[in-house]
Amino acid sequence: MTERVENNKALDQQRGLQCSACGHQRLRVIYTRAAKGSKLVRRRECRNCGARITTWERTAGCE
Repeated sequence: MTERVENNKALDQQRGLQCSACGHQRLRVIYTRAAKGSKLVRRRECRNCGARITTWERTAGCE
């Protein structure tokens, strides 16, 4: 039972976005805009080093 709990904790630590420059997991959204269909484009900035990344998101189950 404890092995399962430890595995879940390890998975929780790996979830979410990470900065590609420094590996920090705290990113803030600079702006969000709608794209074609049901997609969103978000520009994010690392709170640690200031590097910026762009993410494209869509609703699950939509094509």
